[in-house]
Amino acid sequence: MRVTDTRNEAQKRADYSTARLVLVKQQLGDLKMNESIREELKEHVKDLIADGFINQDNIEDAHYHAFSEDYYIIGHWNAEQWLEKHDVTAWEAIQYVIEQDTLMHGLTNITTDDCNPERIVNLLVYYAGYELNLDQENINLLLLTL
Repeated sequence: MRVTDTRNEAQKRADYSTARLVLVKQQLGDLKMNESIREELKEHVKDLIADGFINQDNIEDAHYHAFSEDYYIIGHWNAEQWLEKHDVTAWEAIQYVIEQDTLMHGLTNITTDDCNPERIVNLLVYYAGYELNLDQENINLLLLTL
């Protein structure tokens, strides 16, 4: 009886988490980065390919090499300028990061300590990088434009 109760509770928690994620997706709609960010990130990946940092030997880790291995933006002022260049307000960037974090993890791990321009832009770039779908086929398409 107790094993069944525990299993039922675990299933209820899993069902709740799934329902919550579906609700969040419905509320947020189809999250997309703006086109200028997409183009800049594509150029960043092309540069990494041209410089040999992303190649056939590590293509399965392309997102890591492009958006996690090092900071994309360094410095608060640079991050603020980057947001301005892409016509993104600080609030829009924070919202995007929290939404993506929630979609990826089921809840957000973003705290007030994370709410500085440099951290938010680097998180935004990290999550936006997933929208590029850096798989073998898309990397090959990027290679054709080099």
